[in-house]
Amino acid sequence: MRRLLTLPAAAALCVAALVTTGCGTLAADNAATVQGEPVTTESVNELAKDGTFVRAVLGGTTQTQESVLDGGVARQALLFQMQRTALLNELDRFGIEISEADRTAAGEELGQVLRNSNAPGPETLSASTRETLTDFLAAGGALDRRLSKITTSRKDLDLLYRSTPALWDRVCISAVQVQPGAQALAERLAEQGVRLEQWESRGKGLTLVADAKKSCLPVGRLPGPLGEALATAEVGTTAGPVVVVDPQATAVYWFRLDSRTTVSRRAATSELRSLAGNLARQGASVWLGLVLLTDTWVNPQYGSGVEVGSQGRLVVGRPEAPPSEINVPQVMDGAPAGATGGAPSNG
Repeated sequence: MRRLLTLPAAAALCVAALVTTGCGTLAADNAATVQGEPVTTESVNELAKDGTFVRAVLGGTTQTQESVLDGGVARQALLFQMQRTALLNELDRFGIEISEADRTAAGEELGQVLRNSNAPGPETLSASTRETLTDFLAAGGALDRRLSKITTSRKDLDLLYRSTPALWDRVCISAVQVQPGAQALAERLAEQGVRLEQWESRGKGLTLVADAKKSCLPVGRLPGPLGEALATAEVGTTAGPVVVVDPQATAVYWFRLDSRTTVSRRAATSELRSLAGNLARQGASVWLGLVLLTDTWVNPQYGSGVEVGSQGRLVVGRPEAPPSEINVPQVMDGAPAGATGGAPSNG
C-alpha cells in the first residue's frame, strides 16, 4: 500500500533511538488544518478506533475505551488524514480528476493490503473508513501520474518554487548532537567558548551533524524544537541544550546560528530542476512531504505539529504540555503493544 504516513523527508539532523511516553490530551473540533482545509477530530478518531485500519495501514494494534484513544495511534491517524486532505488539495491545484479506473485500482490495492496484513476484509471497515482509504489511494495514483510528467520547464519550476516556501527560507548553522553520557562535557565546552566544529575532537559522544560553512538548511526541514530555538537565537552565539523528541527517538543538540537567508527563484533553479526529477521518479510521497512541512497547523491537544522525525520520516510531534479539557475523546500517550506511536516502514 502507498503508506504516505511514512514518506521520506530529507532529514537535516539524525537522532538516536529512544522511545518515550508523555501526557494525555483531549481533542477539539478540528484536529488540524492543511492549507486552510480542516481535518476534523471525528474523522481522525474514527480511523484511530478502527482495528482493521490500524492493523493494516499503521502496522500496529489499538486498545480504546469509550472516550480514550492511544496517543501514538491517534497522531498516526491524524497524519494519515492530513496527507489525504493534502492529496485532494493537490489534485485541485493541478486540475486533476480521479477517474473510475483510479477508484477500481484503489479498491484492488486496498484488498491486497488487507490480505497481506492478515487483517479482515474491506467489508469489516466502516463505509466512511473504506471511502477514506479509497480516496487516499486513488488520489495518490492520480497525483503520481501527473508528477511523473513534470518537466524542467519554466512554468513547472515556477509552480514548484511558489508551492514550497519552506524550502527556500534557510538558516546557516553548526550543530552537535550530544549523547546522554556526554552532556556534562558539552556544557563545559560551551562555557569555555570552544567552537562547535571542534567538539568532536574533544571527547566521545559528540557528533557534528551540521556545519554552517558547508551548507544552509531549510527551516521547514528542522525538528520542531530546534526550529523554535533558532527563531529567537542570537547570531554567532552557541546555544543549547535543545531536546528533540518524536515517537521513535530523543536527541539533544547544541547549535550556533551564523546567518539567515532566503534563496531567490533564480538562485533556486538548479535545486528546482533536481526536485522536478525527484518528483518525476518518486511522485506523491515527496510532494506531500513538502506540503505538510509548509502550510499545516496541528491542534496542540493532538501534538506539536508536523516535523521531521527519526530516519527522515514525517511525524506529528508529541504535545508539548498537558492540555486543558475541551471535549472527548481523550488522547492518551503510552501505547499498547504493537502501537508505539512510531511510523511503520514503507511498503
